[in-house]
Amino acid sequence: NALDLDPSFLVGGVVKDFNKNFHLGKGRYFVIEGDEYDTAFFDKGPKFLHYNPKEVIITSLEFDHADIYKDVDHIAKSFEKLIAITPEEGSLHICDQYDILKKLTQNASSPTIPYGFKTNIKNYNSQSFTVQLGNKNIAVEASLKGEHNALNIAACLSVLNKLGLDVEKAARSLKNFDGIKRRQEVLFKNDDTIVIDDFAHHPTAVTETIKSIKEQYPEHHIVAIFEPRSNTSRTNYFQKEYTESFLHADEVIIASVNRPEKVQGELLDVEKITTDLNKNCLRAHSPKSTEEILETFMGIPNKPKLALIMSNGGFDGLHSKLIEKL
Repeated sequence: NALDLDPSFLVGGVVKDFNKNFHLGKGRYFVIEGDEYDTAFFDKGPKFLHYNPKEVIITSLEFDHADIYKDVDHIAKSFEKLIAITPEEGSLHICDQYDILKKLTQNASSPTIPYGFKTNIKNYNSQSFTVQLGNKNIAVEASLKGEHNALNIAACLSVLNKLGLDVEKAARSLKNFDGIKRRQEVLFKNDDTIVIDDFAHHPTAVTETIKSIKEQYPEHHIVAIFEPRSNTSRTNYFQKEYTESFLHADEVIIASVNRPEKVQGELLDVEKITTDLNKNCLRAHSPKSTEEILETFMGIPNKPKLALIMSNGGFDGLHSKLIEKL
């Protein structure tokens, strides 16, 4: 909208400025978010292979979707196909934090443009930073904080620059962007307590979300409340990584694995995570029910405190139940 281009879009979350996750515009550009998850029960290929993209942003390549893929190399094969269908007149914008992306794009027919903290994000300070695009230094003052938001902004500006659009004007508009629902969304706030909802479920997302929240609320006691609900998080594939990701919080509450009977492979050991966190002098709890989670959080004496609720599902209505108690 800031560039008066009226693009169409289809993304995975509800955009607050539109109050929906799609828009059919009259402009020539169509922005679509896709991933390596399968298309449908009758088509087990990745969704992103159906989009005929011209400009491609690859934000990360890590193991996920344990119900479909067996390891990172298996996922990489899907990304190889995406890279192969990106046309010569298009381009691949890849996050410089992942060496595997640099390797996969070595022989790409389309130009590869890296972005990130190793390449072109400079002078980072939570929500203000500079993005270098060729001989241009684009100053950014964004409404969204955290390193992962800075990376996403740099990726978008990289695409706009490749298309020859007004990146300076686009950057100026970012301070007015309200963001996406269920992405660090503040649901409740008073002098003592804040409740934030986030869709984070992969350990990298959990890490970055907690770090971002700590940046924004340094005076608050950050309580990470996590539900192992996705197909990957319910297994023990990231047992060690989850423990490490929660170390960024001040206190941790981990729910029981959602629908354990449906899990393929060994379950995530929630008790071991809490034990390991407590050994690291971090208070951690593993309540067995939603009511116990509520009691545990309400019983934390630290003030002011912040409940960072992370789940890719409804979490048994925990959000509304906690707000009702507050």
